[in-house]
Amino acid sequence: MTHSNHKYAILEGEARKTILQQLKNEKLHRQQTFNKFFQQNNNATEATYKVAYILGKWGKPFSDVEMIKECIVEVVKCLHPEKVDKYKQLPLSRGTITERQHELATNIKQQFFYY
Repeated sequence: MTHSNHKYAILEGEARKTILQQLKNEKLHRQQTFNKFFQQNNNATEATYKVAYILGKWGKPFSDVEMIKECIVEVVKCLHPEKVDKYKQLPLSRGTITERQHELATNIKQQFFYY
């Protein structure tokens, strides 16, 4: 297909500007949707790292993560009941916390040896 055969090639003037603006708006909407989804995942990942760090800092066992998650859910029930399901899905399993603590320890070692 060449440019002259494209469905928008016959448009001129205001019609062309209108279609161009619609396409830009659609692109922006898709980008914002993707960014919002990506940011939510980043926030959940950051939260798991922070919980892993706190458990390590206080020398608490990984099993305490279940108690922490229950506390988070109860607090959210009081402050933002409409968001409880979102917080129940927060990935705070023992395996996730173990992995996060290992990554944090590896990062600290790398920083130590690079300086």
